Amino acid sequence: MTVSYKGELAAYKRLGKLNEHASAVIILPGGIGTEIELMTNLHFNKEINQRVNLPSKPLIFIGNSHLEMVQKKFGEVVNKSQDVYLVSTPAEAKHLVDLLEQIQNSEEKDKSGRACTETDKYLLKFKG
Repeated sequence: MTVSYKGELAAYKRLGKLNEHASAVIILPGGIGTEIELMTNLHFNKEINQRVNLPSKPLIFIGNSHLEMVQKKFGEVVNKSQDVYLVSTPAEAKHLVDLLEQIQNSEEKDKSGRACTETDKYLLKFKG
């Protein structure tokens, strides 16, 4: 899929397309560009999805390279959320996405409940 947008709303249109087709947003270690994408995505999840009644997508951090910035700027939002996760490896991220998809697609409560419990260990919450 090739998506090319130009103009002031290009980032939001692109995020909208990604949000429409993705199971989750995975945040890899990176620099300022990654932080800008992250902030845009958090804003998109918090504001835009609510306005147009779209479900928010889980945010999965691999590693802790962005956590200080996230805590300073979005700590309260993250602590209220049940959709922000922290994992150590790409394999854990893949496993978590699989669990989240199972929960979303499952009609069997016992499987869904077990998967929910397993995803809870990855939830990101800040202390203090």
